[in-house]
Formats: sequence, structure tokens, C-alpha cells
Amino acid sequence: MADDTCMWKFPLCPTQSGYGAQFDEGIITAKLDGGPSFRRLDVPGAPIMVNVGWVLTHEQYCTFMGLYRTWARSGGDPFLIDLILETPDAAEYVASFVPGSVRLTSKNGSAFMVSAQLEALPRFVDPCEDICASQALLDATLGADACEFIERLGEIMERADAVGN
Repeated sequence: MADDTCMWKFPLCPTQSGYGAQFDEGIITAKLDGGPSFRRLDVPGAPIMVNVGWVLTHEQYCTFMGLYRTWARSGGDPFLIDLILETPDAAEYVASFVPGSVRLTSKNGSAFMVSAQLEALPRFVDPCEDICASQALLDATLGADACEFIERLGEIMERADAVGN
């Protein structure tokens, strides 16, 4: 993942109604005659293609275009932006505009409608950090017993801490 310590943060959040994302699992598939396809993981952490839109005021449009031109002058360096992608809550992603995708789609009175496509790096490449996947796997594996399992696991951990101290 890119080093985000020196990246600038895009201050304008996309309008939620303009969202669309295409997730890439990084899996390569080869069709086989007479059987199921062969699949393998190619590159973990493949980028997410995100279609976003903004409804901007006069001042925000000036900021947007200034940041867009700064991005273009940098040669397309990534930046940080808050997006709703892999979880239901907004999170900070490392992203970059897809060249040629930024469009002023309309201007209505003092509102500027802008659309773009972003290439965002996934946040959950490491399965140990993916809380949603862990919970979903527990639910799928244990079903209604998931809560009981978690309670018993907590008891086991408490006993282990007591024995260790």
C-alpha cells in the first residue's frame, strides 16, 4: 500500500447517490473443457474502480478544480479521500482519478455537478484486519451458535489470562 504520510486529503466528499463501485478480487479464471473453471489468486489488493459524483457550490467547484489540476500536474499522484466502499461507514482510502474521467456534467444555478472515476486501494488486504469478513464467516459457519461461541471464547481467554498471571 502507498505511504499515506505525505499525501494530501481531498476535502470534498462525493454525493452518496452518485456512487457506484466495481470490486476486483484479483482472481484469474481459466475455463476448462468438461469441468469447472480453474481459479487462482493473482494479485491481492487489486484496486476498486469507483464512479462518484459531487454537487458543488461556486467556492467548492473552485477548490475541486484547483485540486484536480494539482493532481494532474503531479502526474497522477494518489491522495486520501473518504469513501463508503467496503463497510457501510465512510473510511479513508488512498485513491487517484482515472485520467480523462473528470467531467462537469451540468451547472444548475449556483450548483455544479461533477462526476469522476476513482481508482481506490482496498483497505482490507490483510484478513486479520477485516472485521466484517470475520463476523460474516463466524455467522456462516456457526449460524445461531455464533454468539454462544464468542461468549465461550471470551471465557477461555479470561481463564488463560488468570493462569498466565
